[in-house]
Amino acid sequence: MKKSKVVYFKSTINFVLNHSRVIIGLIILAVSIILSPRIYAKVRYICISNNITISVFYQQVITTAISAIIPIIYAGITQIYKNWSHNIKAFKRILYRRCLKYSKSEKIWWPLKKISMLLIHVFYYQKRAPLDQQQLIVNEILNELNLHPVIESNKRVFWIQGSPYSGKTTAVLNLFIDLISKKEYSDLFEQLDGKIIYIDLGRDDFKFSKLIDDYIVGKFENHFLVLDNLHKTSNAESVNIIKQIVLDIHAYAIIILLRRPEDFLCDSERIMLLKTTMQSVGATYNLQQILPTDFSVYKDNAFNSFCSQFNLFNNVENAVIIHLLSLYARKRIDKCHLLDEIQAFVLGDDVSNEEHKKLMVIVAVSLFTGSFNFQVLQICEDIPAHNWRMFIQKLLDIGFLVNYPHSSHNYYYFHEALAKFYFEKNYVRPFYKSQYLKYFKRLLEYYSASHNMVLTYLYSVLQNEPSDCSELFDQIVVNANFINLYHELDFLLCQDEEKRPEHYRELGILCDRIGELKEAKEYYMKYFKKTESPDAFYKLVQIDHDYLAKYPHIEKKAKESPDYYYRFLAKYWEMHVKMHDGVFDFQGFRDIVLKSQAQCEQILYKHPYDGIHLLRRLYFDCFRIYYLNGNLNPSELEFIINNSRLKQKLAAELDEFDAYYIKFALGQFLAQDILFALAFLEKGIARNVYDAFLANNTSLAYEDTYNAEAIIKEAIVQYKKSIEKFKRIGDKTAIFVRYHLYNVKICLVKDDNFSEYEQFYEEYMGFATRENDIEYQSYAELFKLKLLLVKISSPAIICNAPNYDDLIIQTKKKIAITRKYQELCNTKNGNSYAEFRLNLYETLFNFLIQNIKCAKFKERILSLRKTAILLNYRREQYIINYIEKYKFNPNREQIRIIVTYYPIVTQ
Repeated sequence: MKKSKVVYFKSTINFVLNHSRVIIGLIILAVSIILSPRIYAKVRYICISNNITISVFYQQVITTAISAIIPIIYAGITQIYKNWSHNIKAFKRILYRRCLKYSKSEKIWWPLKKISMLLIHVFYYQKRAPLDQQQLIVNEILNELNLHPVIESNKRVFWIQGSPYSGKTTAVLNLFIDLISKKEYSDLFEQLDGKIIYIDLGRDDFKFSKLIDDYIVGKFENHFLVLDNLHKTSNAESVNIIKQIVLDIHAYAIIILLRRPEDFLCDSERIMLLKTTMQSVGATYNLQQILPTDFSVYKDNAFNSFCSQFNLFNNVENAVIIHLLSLYARKRIDKCHLLDEIQAFVLGDDVSNEEHKKLMVIVAVSLFTGSFNFQVLQICEDIPAHNWRMFIQKLLDIGFLVNYPHSSHNYYYFHEALAKFYFEKNYVRPFYKSQYLKYFKRLLEYYSASHNMVLTYLYSVLQNEPSDCSELFDQIVVNANFINLYHELDFLLCQDEEKRPEHYRELGILCDRIGELKEAKEYYMKYFKKTESPDAFYKLVQIDHDYLAKYPHIEKKAKESPDYYYRFLAKYWEMHVKMHDGVFDFQGFRDIVLKSQAQCEQILYKHPYDGIHLLRRLYFDCFRIYYLNGNLNPSELEFIINNSRLKQKLAAELDEFDAYYIKFALGQFLAQDILFALAFLEKGIARNVYDAFLANNTSLAYEDTYNAEAIIKEAIVQYKKSIEKFKRIGDKTAIFVRYHLYNVKICLVKDDNFSEYEQFYEEYMGFATRENDIEYQSYAELFKLKLLLVKISSPAIICNAPNYDDLIIQTKKKIAITRKYQELCNTKNGNSYAEFRLNLYETLFNFLIQNIKCAKFKERILSLRKTAILLNYRREQYIINYIEKYKFNPNREQIRIIVTYYPIVTQ
């Protein structure tokens, strides 16, 4: 944490100022000790010259007393002068303000300017001219903090959001400068001096676990914490920062710098979580993108001439133009003619120039992080440290680089957009290309040794064998920022298009993860055409199930593969696609799970990422097919409920395992097995089943397993636990669990107040629309249909009520809409289960509103029974038996029980 502290003075002067009282005391004491022999000699001389007879002992006592007078006077003065600390900090502010002014002035005598720069830590060397929007944010944050001193423990969070190169970090650097240099913030500076922590989350040595550990143990207590580049963290890390730092704040204040959530998060639930947090916790400030036109010099002919020497692209980024504006503003003080070297570097005029090699190193090390470590420069190019320091100082002077606000001089900013601009200019030239690849190799080795696998992978793309890159990719894709990683990979491959085919798989996976399914499908198809591998084939099947029937030879190849992963992948997708067609072979699926459990180590050895997710799907889809099949025989699940090998492996490897387990093994077991059996079979569960499934995992007593309301409430509790766990990791599965929660909670409605359920339907349909997923929209409409059927059969709704006819019309329309959505979900084969469920709903509805008579109703129900028996839909057979129990003439209440307790088991 010490290295992350913002300091205003160079290390030596900072130490002197912070320990001035002790240092002065020690100096005075040292002077007293040094002068003691002389004082003793003077005392002896006075005694002898005046014939005063005093023993040596008393002469020494007098000497000691005289020597102690100076320190005693100093101690007395400092005791009286109790505001020492206050005045030292006031002196700090004055000294910093003066030195900053001198260091940036072009009219100050050069030696004085140099001394000023040696004393203080200058964050950036350009003339300070913050834009109005930046200064407004700085003023608002400092004024807010000024009103709430540290001792009052008022906790604040400030979000500064903006596009790339909008000035987020510059605004914070301006804030640091204003805090020390403006008199109105003197009290705030006194309290925060030495307690300001700046952490760049995108730095190459950033350790997320250390940040969280330090925060949890209270190392940032009453500190002012600035977290820059939240958008460079992985999806899981950004959610953990929200959960463990923002929502559990014990720092004095936090500033978080980030881009728009949708620019770096690919999961709609994570985006909503971050946006909701920003709205509810603290204050959010939006920085508009800085445009070149914001600068008056932009239209000057001299500036245009200056830009032409950089051989700009037609569609050059604004960041590059603003960078050139900054360089142009410093042209007059470029006494070393470094700008000419930079222009020559862009044009590639001098391949032997040592300065060009230094610039190439800076570009290479900043390409993905926007900053660099001084030590890494020396790893890439073995140049004496003092030569590197001098070169960096020259680049700082002209505004090419920017200082970190740390005590350490090892880190500097060089925005990745600028690094990419220079890289693109250079990489097309053979000499520069070979140099860059040499530096990339050294960086690859360095980051591999320091276990930064993301940077290791990126630096390997343009030079390593494809198989090596794929192995690295599989290691990092488990927890990565998928949007950033996709853009970085795409950028690299744009520099060498011949290498793109080697990375079709990785590009497809990343497009898949960020929701660009059309692009993912195209990349997977190219990957498949290139390799005809089972891996490529099943990645296509995952997006479009129709491919399973198109290439039966690949499916056969996978089933016969010596690789267990492909064998089980082939069997899984065969069963999974059948499930989507309405065929539920629980016994077949159970056999696959048992066999995969025996081979899980071999599967994970070769396929750590894909393998663990295949095992997760196998494990939890076994629950899903069990519930869809309507077995109502819990003993069939004991092989995965108990502490099986597969369960242990998944629990150890997956953060989300507990959330999924609570959903499937507890929530759905209570709502779709026990509750259903009690409602339609009037049957509870055996004691041994209770002990195996519920005794240690729920608060439900055994006798309450015969109480429908108690079962419903416990199911709701379990679903809420699962939802909370999914929300903590920002997983969109949370909304699917809420779907099941409302599906069972509706059983508790005693009146006609369904507003909570209407609101959830709107929310779920909004989610399905954002995801652009027809299947999700189909489930939303199915939920709404169930809600309408529960309403229309509710005792609170009277047949002759004014809204009764409207409910009938709405229900008829919703049946038609739901049927249309289900047809869109299964355009080829159709889904026999979805069709059966909808026909059952429609038959019950028509009988309820007396559209069909008892005889016709019986005929249709018996026809449905034949289909249910043929397709082995056991749950629906139980419902038909329940109807038969009442001689195919159920009353309103019995229909209400059917539509309420008949769960929507999503496929």
